[in-house]
Amino acid sequence: MSQNLYKNNIEAAKRGDAEAQKNVGKAYYSTGKGVAHDYSQAVYWFRKAAEQGDAEAQFNLGACYELGLGVKQDYTQAVYWYRKAAEKEDSGAQNNLGVCYKEGHGVDKDYSLAAYWYRKAAEKGDISAQNNLGICYEKGDGVKQNYSQAVYWYRKAAEQGKSEAQRNLALCYEYGKGVIQNYTQAFYWNHKAAEQGDTLAQNIIGANYGEGKGVKQDLSKSAYWFKKAAEQGSCLAQNFLSFMYYIGQGVKQDYYQAVFWAKKAAEKGESFSQNLLGACYGEGHGVDKDDTQAVYWYRKAAEQGNSDAQNNLAICYKEGRGVDKDYSKAIYWYRKAAEQGLPAAIENLAIAEAEQKEQQNGQQHSSSAITPNAVAVDIDIPKSQKRDENTYAVVIGNEKYKNESDVPYALNDARVFYQYVTKTLGVPENQVQLKENASLNEIKQCVKWLTMAMDASSGNGKIIFYYAGHGIPDEATQSSYLLPVDGMGSDVEYAYSLESLYSELSKMPSDRIMVFLDACFSGAKRNGQLMNSARGVAIKAKASRPKGNMIVFSAAQGDETAYPYDDCQHGMFTYFLLKKIQETEGNVTLGDLSEFLTKSVKMQSSRNNEKNQVQTPTVNVSPALKKAWMKLQLKQ
Repeated sequence: MSQNLYKNNIEAAKRGDAEAQKNVGKAYYSTGKGVAHDYSQAVYWFRKAAEQGDAEAQFNLGACYELGLGVKQDYTQAVYWYRKAAEKEDSGAQNNLGVCYKEGHGVDKDYSLAAYWYRKAAEKGDISAQNNLGICYEKGDGVKQNYSQAVYWYRKAAEQGKSEAQRNLALCYEYGKGVIQNYTQAFYWNHKAAEQGDTLAQNIIGANYGEGKGVKQDLSKSAYWFKKAAEQGSCLAQNFLSFMYYIGQGVKQDYYQAVFWAKKAAEKGESFSQNLLGACYGEGHGVDKDDTQAVYWYRKAAEQGNSDAQNNLAICYKEGRGVDKDYSKAIYWYRKAAEQGLPAAIENLAIAEAEQKEQQNGQQHSSSAITPNAVAVDIDIPKSQKRDENTYAVVIGNEKYKNESDVPYALNDARVFYQYVTKTLGVPENQVQLKENASLNEIKQCVKWLTMAMDASSGNGKIIFYYAGHGIPDEATQSSYLLPVDGMGSDVEYAYSLESLYSELSKMPSDRIMVFLDACFSGAKRNGQLMNSARGVAIKAKASRPKGNMIVFSAAQGDETAYPYDDCQHGMFTYFLLKKIQETEGNVTLGDLSEFLTKSVKMQSSRNNEKNQVQTPTVNVSPALKKAWMKLQLKQ
């Protein structure tokens, strides 16, 4: 808007012209429109026009309230103004009102009303609403599940250039949902989304070119698309790209580029790149040779269960590269990798054990050996001969908090539980997400990953969700929340509510959902003292109600503390959970597991605490399962 046009509009706006008021609001809302950017002024003028019934101004005012731009965020007010505009057939407002009903923003969640408003907007050609309505049909949210209708609406939005809809339509072709399975069409639509900068689609296209799936194999194009996604921060793409540069696949071999991209992903916790970066430091490829740095990165990956890194770290201990020679630690890490079936580690373990036996000449193991308790639970992990292809798991260990005290042993809890899930329960590693010191966004991403996995499983998949870390209560409602490492115990806005978790998990088309929570929700730390941000008394948190086919095992009752078991370097609840899985090799009913946890944790907590404060594990089951849950087997 030019200065002259702005002056004309402002004069008309002051006289009460609604169109002019809206235009002045838009000028303040945007930049480079002939007036200084000012959300507060934008809200002022939008309100003037909205109160006169201008639908576009009502929609814009609703958006300001929803996003907290120029006004305090207020979902109730956002819904009020969206509804005003939606009733005047504004498609953008209709779609956003649908989102509010779906998310429960300013109104009670109502999937039927969400679908109603999506349809109103979708039929007018709104591409966001078309994609959202497609999701409703795919998931059966607010409408009867209908893959053909999902495809219909995805296609409507995809043909208008909506990248998310293009990717969703591609998934339908990939898995034959509502259409005949067609990898070429899946590639076509993912390619459309990738060209618009959709990082997930770029990763898929990179993989398609690498595998020759739906398109002729072309490794150079595979590298091209992985680089596109990597430049936008995708860890998965950075992993692939670093390896491609390392071996010269699809690109000219370049160790410096391999190190560059491996560092990007390694610093975000990706074990594959951490191991590759360790190899680069160990061999001096792309960086100065530095065995200490090699060990550092090998250890990072090894502690996440990467078998190649475990084998490499063992070699460092055996040969004294970057660390003092230590046969016991070498054997420890060889065994970790060998238990995952890594052939090189199996061979190395046999050699190292024979050499150690010869060196010791029949003497006892040195005092540096792992403690008996650690050996019993952390090392002697039963390995299943059967793979469970239908189960997907998220394992979160939050120990190092930015604004609150640490949670002792939470990382060890998560890492060892991960080993039991992959080894004893037989869940493939690529179907388990291990997150250490997770932020709020990372927790949400894990739940989103489970959603995608369950969608692909067509209702036959099973879920395991494990969390060790701080839990907090909402002092006003006594509701319970998981606390991310970047959150504060006094502010539930930056925490993840159990109600939301249970709701999201229960919406997934899954056969069974098992949740394990080694956390308390009274505002206390693992040592029983109150958190830094808590008030002077522990709060008795209300138990959130599981839904669908969900069974929730919690470490403690609402006003109790989830204690550590210092002798074993675990949370007490997790230690006995692992112990029972170990003893039974996972072949235990959930009823027997519950009975064992309650008895063992209550007894041990009363012994360990000077004040005889008891910790009582609980089981919370969705009403649909009634007593049937007790006979269900932990191991599938």
